[in-house]
Amino acid sequence: IAPGQNGVGDLTLLGGVVFNGNANFTVEVDGTANAGAGDADTMVITGDLDISNADLVVSELATADDPEYLIASYTGTLTGTTFASTSGGPAGYGVQIDTTNQTIKLVEIAVIVTESGSTPSTDVTEGGATDSFTVSLSAFPTSDVSVTITPDSDVNLNGAGAGNPIVLTFTSSTGMNA
Repeated sequence: IAPGQNGVGDLTLLGGVVFNGNANFTVEVDGTANAGAGDADTMVITGDLDISNADLVVSELATADDPEYLIASYTGTLTGTTFASTSGGPAGYGVQIDTTNQTIKLVEIAVIVTESGSTPSTDVTEGGATDSFTVSLSAFPTSDVSVTITPDSDVNLNGAGAGNPIVLTFTSSTGMNA
């Protein structure tokens, strides 16, 4: 399904939509020089949506520059929490599936650091207490995203040695967690 082939467009489908046998959902993003004025292909479904076998294929007509692009909405039930695969897409963007608002969007990805424990801090002492944190993304990436974490000279991250950086790579197959 390609809502706006060779240009951005909307496609309204009455009733449910099921992607069978790794069918493509092809979306074009049309960013513009003026943030807030971009657009993307949008599929509007008045019924259920099953994306569990869908391959999301995204291409840019013009460089994406908006914080988000709506690519699908539905009024019924969503089956599948991710697409079977994703390819293409603007660098730094990911797929956000919002079951509360029944939308699927391409959104700018943010890095989320979650500290362990009940206090909002990561505290360590030399030769003593250790702590941990997790790093995730705010959306499922459509292309690889690498995050470099560089500690100060006294902190050893994941056995890399004190002061040495580590690189976390998030891919379209590993999702929001490296």
